[in-house]
Amino acid sequence: MMTQPLTDNGGWTAYCQEANGKDKAAVTAISDLISILDAVNVPIVVVGNDFTVAGFNKMAADTFGLSSPDVGQAPSNISVLAGLSRLEEQCSQVIARGVEASANFRCEDKWFAVRVAPYSIGNRQVTGTVLTFNNVTAFRASTDQAIYEREYSKAILNTVGDPLVVLNADQLILSGNRSFYAMFRISREETQGLPLYELGEGTLKSSPLRTQLEEMFVSTKTFRPLEVDYASPDSGQRTLLIDARPLFLPGRSDRRVLVTFQDITARKQAEAIERNKAQEKLRHTEAFLAEAQHLSRTGSFSWRVETDEITWSEQLYRIFELDQGVSITLEFLGNRVHPEDKPLLQDMIDRARVTGSDLEYEYRLLMPNQSLKYLHLIAHGTRDKNGLLEYIGAVQDVTQRRLSAESWALRRQIC
Repeated sequence: MMTQPLTDNGGWTAYCQEANGKDKAAVTAISDLISILDAVNVPIVVVGNDFTVAGFNKMAADTFGLSSPDVGQAPSNISVLAGLSRLEEQCSQVIARGVEASANFRCEDKWFAVRVAPYSIGNRQVTGTVLTFNNVTAFRASTDQAIYEREYSKAILNTVGDPLVVLNADQLILSGNRSFYAMFRISREETQGLPLYELGEGTLKSSPLRTQLEEMFVSTKTFRPLEVDYASPDSGQRTLLIDARPLFLPGRSDRRVLVTFQDITARKQAEAIERNKAQEKLRHTEAFLAEAQHLSRTGSFSWRVETDEITWSEQLYRIFELDQGVSITLEFLGNRVHPEDKPLLQDMIDRARVTGSDLEYEYRLLMPNQSLKYLHLIAHGTRDKNGLLEYIGAVQDVTQRRLSAESWALRRQIC
């Protein structure tokens, strides 16, 4: 059954008769057209050259709640169609030029793409316009959702304090967050399609950075974070930690990469301070140890049994009266040991090589001026992760104590 306004002789038919000078053939043709339009599942409204509603099909009546009294009314006077701003202007242009126009229209919770097309009866000139309403609510919703998600993601990225930038396979900038543009003092528009390496006055022209990014695009090789010094116009010399991760977009074959810039200047400065403190503490400890060894006449050493590599402390060089830095070997030590104590030294060496047990010996040195020195040696054997034996020990010059003991014994004998 056709919508009432299209079959009402006082409505659509009357309008057609007036427009065609009561041409019965034209009325018959229009009636057939009405039947066709009622079968179309798209709302259609016809607006005459007087810019009033000439008729509408069943779908328009059902969708917009149009009825017979709306025929002959200007669309602006019909509440449901009043949202079509500039409709009269558009219809006037379509009638004058014979060229279609388009508009967007919202009715409650539905969105329509409106096509405004010219129409004429017979071969006569354009006498009105046909408004076709295509429901694009679902498309609009998906588009709005996509726009929302894009803007939401952009808003999230802009809250990230560290600069971020997305590059294509040619390492050209596609987009970045607010921190990225602020760091390089450049606008989004200025970076579109710009190579990343042109930013920062050459700071980013680091060959490791370029090479690693190229490797990421052609393989699955992981990016190794790089430290880059950057002279910021606002905050001076900075240290940036650059990292990168590949981006894979569902349904897309093109590859992209996300590059992050982390300002680690404060961390590097704190590390330098701590390092300086540790070095100063080490120097203080070494000085304290050296002074303690000097006062106690004790020197320390290490001996790698496998290689016979020997390391001495400064005090041990003093005890042996050698220039610091002289290469120490077991043969050299044997030349300084008193001839009568050389078998004792050899026994100590042999025992150490075989057992790896702790050592404690006293032996004498015969100095170049023929004076004697009495030494007390203790050492502890340890093995490294490869099972190689090393001795860590100390040698104390006990000459004064030994001479004092001998002098005291001599006095007791005299007494």
